[in-house]
Amino acid sequence: MPKGAGMGVAEQELRALRRARVRKELAELEYHRQLVVAVSRTSQRQVAAELGLSQSSVSSALRAARRVAVPREGQRSASPYEVCQRYTAGELDREEAVAQLVAWPWVPTGDMRTSPGDDLMVVPEGTIDELYQAASDGLIDVGMCEAVLDALYGDA
Repeated sequence: MPKGAGMGVAEQELRALRRARVRKELAELEYHRQLVVAVSRTSQRQVAAELGLSQSSVSSALRAARRVAVPREGQRSASPYEVCQRYTAGELDREEAVAQLVAWPWVPTGDMRTSPGDDLMVVPEGTIDELYQAASDGLIDVGMCEAVLDALYGDA
């Protein structure tokens, strides 16, 4: 059944709204990544002039940008969650997204540790929990999550 078939108008509008929100988030990621690259090759003052911003605005944006994860060489996404965002935004079809998620170098969940001095669980990036979070956030459906898990672990 084609994506969106059998959906009511309200559901279609909500899906379009989710897609727009995710596109905005991805645009912000791309902006931050490009900002870091631009400032590494020229001055903040030149970047500010190009963008029509003050140098202090660029400096502030750069502080946030330096916290943004950078994709590995040859990749567009820096995390499994971002792959799911790109799927929701329409940048990847289902088959491409599943293939990227199956090929992802997942971090074993056994690498989770508690923070020193407290009982909070620290979940490292790149664990399968990102796939579950993407499903919980409505970026992917249960069927897509199961397709990835089946490819990774079989019917175990």
